[in-house]
Amino acid sequence: MVKRIGALILCLCMCVTLLLAFPVSAAAGKVIEHVLCSLNYPPVALMELQYVSVTCSGTGYHITDVSWYAADGSKVTSQFGTGQYTLVVSYEAEADNVFSPTADGYINNSGGAVTTTISGDCRYATLSRVYQAEIWAPIAIKSPGDEIVDPGGWASFVVSSMYTASYDWVLLSPDQETVYLSNDVDVQNHFPGLIVEGQDSDRLFLRNIPLALDGWRLQCYFYSVDKISYAKSNFALITVRHEEPEPTATPEPEPSPSPSPSPSPSPSPSPSPSPSAKPTPSPSPTPTHNFSADWSMDKEKHWRACTDKDCKEVSEEGEHEMRWIVTREATKDAAGEETGTCRVCGYKTTRPLQYVEPEKAVPFQDLAQKINPAMMTTILCGISGFLVLVLLGVLINGIVKRRRR
Repeated sequence: MVKRIGALILCLCMCVTLLLAFPVSAAAGKVIEHVLCSLNYPPVALMELQYVSVTCSGTGYHITDVSWYAADGSKVTSQFGTGQYTLVVSYEAEADNVFSPTADGYINNSGGAVTTTISGDCRYATLSRVYQAEIWAPIAIKSPGDEIVDPGGWASFVVSSMYTASYDWVLLSPDQETVYLSNDVDVQNHFPGLIVEGQDSDRLFLRNIPLALDGWRLQCYFYSVDKISYAKSNFALITVRHEEPEPTATPEPEPSPSPSPSPSPSPSPSPSPSPSAKPTPSPSPTPTHNFSADWSMDKEKHWRACTDKDCKEVSEEGEHEMRWIVTREATKDAAGEETGTCRVCGYKTTRPLQYVEPEKAVPFQDLAQKINPAMMTTILCGISGFLVLVLLGVLINGIVKRRRR
């Protein structure tokens, strides 16, 4: 009977020990090995922060905070500039899920340069990555409109663009042979009294416009931060009203008496025509092209086409500079999709995104390597308790045997 009681006590001790050793295993949930997110745009100089978004791309966790920091540690709240910026994304595991202490972080399916930090209780994770702000070519949105003014009057010209750091306005003569910058001294010499304001902004004012400015055209250049890339607006025509002088009436002559007819002289022989010298041909002027402010494009290149009739000349031709973002995540049953946008001309296209097999469930034999510290502490306590109970059982069994003897 005593042996049975001792065996029963040992069985109970083993059951209690197993319950103590694995209290979390029944509700441990999923061990997250990969922390994913998608970034729609990298930081771009002169881009507003509101246009850059980060979304969670995995399951079992969610994003709690997204922040951008400049190189000096200050938090970005409005617009990106030049230099380096650090993206910090904070996560929290859902329900009973936990992050693996060795979890890897991925931004747009890329783990390069991504730093992953896991909290001590494996409930929280943080991804961070340093980006160099990109400089995109300006994009002209609005061109100035034509203006009709009176001599001595004024006119304003307004443009709009994206990713523009500075502006330059130019004046082009009616014969397209003379070009002046709006802040050039030659403008004041050629048009005395003309007042020019806002030469380096998106709004130009001309005051005290002279009649000599009639027929001239105005154009704005948009420059990027590095002054390498630029875009141009369409031309705006300046028309200055001027009154045509009224023709004066010529008085009709009074009739006079006709003279008596006189004998006509005998015709003299006409001299033989002398050969005329051939005129020297003047050199033809070099044609000036009017290239469109809007981009023309195909699948591989972009360019600006000449707007003159029957002209096929192009300028600023080049291959697309694509930036890719994930627009639809891939699944096991269907491929995803990435959308690419040319940072110069805005051309867009898509390409398929292949499915990547997610992390598998942690095998039992690898549980010791994947388990979180809290669970490991509980297991060690359970094992220690089991050993203590076994020793107590052995001691009790020995005491019982001695008493029976």
